[in-house]
Parts: sequence; C-alpha cells; structure tokens
Amino acid sequence: ACLVGSDMCIRDRYQRRVHGADPKALLNNEQELRKYARQAFDVMDSDKSGSVSRGELQTMMSEVAKAAGIAPPSGSDVDKAMDALDTNKDGTIDFEEFVNLVREVLKSLQ
Repeated sequence: ACLVGSDMCIRDRYQRRVHGADPKALLNNEQELRKYARQAFDVMDSDKSGSVSRGELQTMMSEVAKAAGIAPPSGSDVDKAMDALDTNKDGTIDFEEFVNLVREVLKSLQ
C-alpha cells in the first residue's frame, strides 16, 4: 500500500521520472543535473511548498527502505538525515540543498 493518497506510490513516481540516468553525464552537465534533481525534488515535495519537510523526508526514506526490503528509518535516522541535508538550518530542505545531495550521490555512483 502507498503511504500517500494518490494514484501511485511515491516510489513509483520517482522511478518513472528519474530511473536510468547516467551519473557521469549528469555530473558533466549542470543543466541536466538540475533538471534531474528537480524531478526527484518535486516527487519528495508532496505538498508543493517548495521545500521538503521532515515529514516528507520521512515518507521518502520509508518508501525507499520498503523498496529495498530493509527496516524503515527510525525517528532518529530521519532527524540525522534532516540535520545533514538542511545546511542552512531553516528546518526544511530547499532545492539548492537537494541539488547538493543529488550531486554527492551521483559522485558516489561513479
């Protein structure tokens, strides 16, 4: 069952929009990297506020854990992730903070 009340799970929407991207190609093209990040960010930003809240982060982390067949994140796990990602410490993850995350993840996949 989906964690959101829509016609498809967050995981499914994410996979449909961003699956299959080439990490090296994205890292070498800032415009494409930002486009890729925007697609993923828009999936996470379920209320379309322009930022990702702790609750939205927890939902995404839980969906990813479920898809991977691992235990869902604890509240402490979500807090640690939020603290690491929210570099300006305003309590949300904005798009620029998310772009930095995507960039680091893509670097690790090379």
